[in-house]
Amino acid sequence: MLEISSVHFQLEKFLAIHRNAPTPQAVKEAEHNIANAQERLQTLLTELPKVSKPVRFEHTKGSFVKVGDLWTEYRSDVSGPFTFEEAKRDDTYLYLRDDSREVNLKLPLAGGTMYWHDTDGPWKVSYTVQCFME
Repeated sequence: MLEISSVHFQLEKFLAIHRNAPTPQAVKEAEHNIANAQERLQTLLTELPKVSKPVRFEHTKGSFVKVGDLWTEYRSDVSGPFTFEEAKRDDTYLYLRDDSREVNLKLPLAGGTMYWHDTDGPWKVSYTVQCFME
């Protein structure tokens, strides 16, 4: 990340030089430096690790699938499906909310025990889930 900042700083410097270049030769040199800095910055950005995002959770009675901005739960034991909005995410859990039923879910990003609660209740154990990342 430090190298990206350094290249970005150089690029900004070359752009300023280009704007204020006193001679055609200085303009040409600044354009060359800008092109090199842009190429290096692009290379550094493509080398950044991709962040995996959860796209599906499976449990013994069904699954949660991300569709657009929403999560849909398909279950074999009840009529559905049920739709959830992503409330938040931290390093350990994905938190989902179904306002129509006032249900909150906490799904572990590493897989494991999923929890649920209604509006004011405590978290209760639900299913063991497996998480699949993109």
